[in-house]
Amino acid sequence: PVFVDALTSQSADVRDQAVWALGNVAGDSVEFRDVVLAAGALQSVVASIPPDLSQMSLTNLRNLCWTLSNFCRGAPQPSVEVLLPALSTLARVLAETNDDQALTDVCWALSYVSNGAWPHMQAVLDTGVLPRLIGLLGSPDPGVRTAALRTVGNLATGDEAQTQAVLDCGFLAVAPTLLADAKNSIRKEACWTMSNITAGSHAQIQRCIDEGLINILVSKARHVTEPPDILKEVAWALSNMVDGGSRDQVKFLAANEGLTACMQLGRSVNDQGKRVALSAFKGILQVGDDATNTEGSDPQVRLAEYQAFLHHMEGGLVDDDEGRQMVERCWELLQLVEQASQSEPVHTSAQSEPQEEHPDDYKVTLTLMAGRSVGFSHNDPLLVARPLAGTLLQEWNDSHPEVAAVDGDVLHAVGEIRSSAAVLKEALRTLSAAVERPASCREVVLTLRKTRAEML
Repeated sequence: PVFVDALTSQSADVRDQAVWALGNVAGDSVEFRDVVLAAGALQSVVASIPPDLSQMSLTNLRNLCWTLSNFCRGAPQPSVEVLLPALSTLARVLAETNDDQALTDVCWALSYVSNGAWPHMQAVLDTGVLPRLIGLLGSPDPGVRTAALRTVGNLATGDEAQTQAVLDCGFLAVAPTLLADAKNSIRKEACWTMSNITAGSHAQIQRCIDEGLINILVSKARHVTEPPDILKEVAWALSNMVDGGSRDQVKFLAANEGLTACMQLGRSVNDQGKRVALSAFKGILQVGDDATNTEGSDPQVRLAEYQAFLHHMEGGLVDDDEGRQMVERCWELLQLVEQASQSEPVHTSAQSEPQEEHPDDYKVTLTLMAGRSVGFSHNDPLLVARPLAGTLLQEWNDSHPEVAAVDGDVLHAVGEIRSSAAVLKEALRTLSAAVERPASCREVVLTLRKTRAEML
């Protein structure tokens, strides 16, 4: 209370010393921080700031920012309501000063607040500081860049809207520079931030692809140009993309050396990172024979490389149940990929009638893979929602709930495969009588006579 009372002194030096003393006490421990805040120190410090920051000496301004950062630091965090006066002042200082030391402390303070639950992150966003933070990512001072990037990365861990705010303010445009920064710590923070973005929506992942950032991450992994702690963040970024991306996005990764990147990561990071890299490897294999369709490469040579990698991972994760199960699943998927790459497509007609053209014929193409889903395409112009051949039905169901799979529509000939449209159900029922459970990929073209009413 004595220090809080001193904040109303007529002497600027006394006020500055009181601010410095309160910052020292609050910075000692979370318990002391809470005592200082309970005494009303934050409100009194904010009230002691002149309307024009230029009236403060540079020393006083730096002390203020450092003290505010200590008020915000530590876990558990103070409530958002307690921190609101600090946030408004931090936003004001961020907008009105260019002093690197003050900016660094302000950015660290914002990082402490944003490193928490949704309300804390939203409170930071509501101050409007994000564009300024993105701008500071280009600061020549590495301390400013590091602290600003930590705050931006924290905000990217939020919900889809909070992550989108980071993208909308231009983070992806400056990300390549950050990923190439001279300081290891900044490159690591940049990769970590990218991993939070690739954990987002399909649209957000696509932005990363379109801006060339996925290729940058893959290059880092393929050429092992980073130390293990940074490569682990790269592994998380690619794994999150595989887990949450669309089939086409995973196929993009497969076609752009994604499996090679995962193999290099699996050999270069620690045990946790190995599991993350293996998870991404498994997810890419699940796109099937597309995994070996890398331009300019021999599929058989690549299959041999994948097998050697799995043997390596078996040695590294043999004592870990989760890791061993992932390796076993990768072997199963790799066998399917190998079978598909060695088999010619088999074309089978499920209709014995003559194949003359008919205006009401409905042509359906089904692509089957044992242990995987079935995709389909058709030529009916009245259907707006058209899943393409090879689409995973679970992905289709998630994005088109109005025509999602119905429980019980199971085609036993190809395992746990479901279809929603009655016409496809009938087509698959016909197919099940003629086709055994496939060991490799088969394309089956069906021409069905129907009326539009039945189809719709």
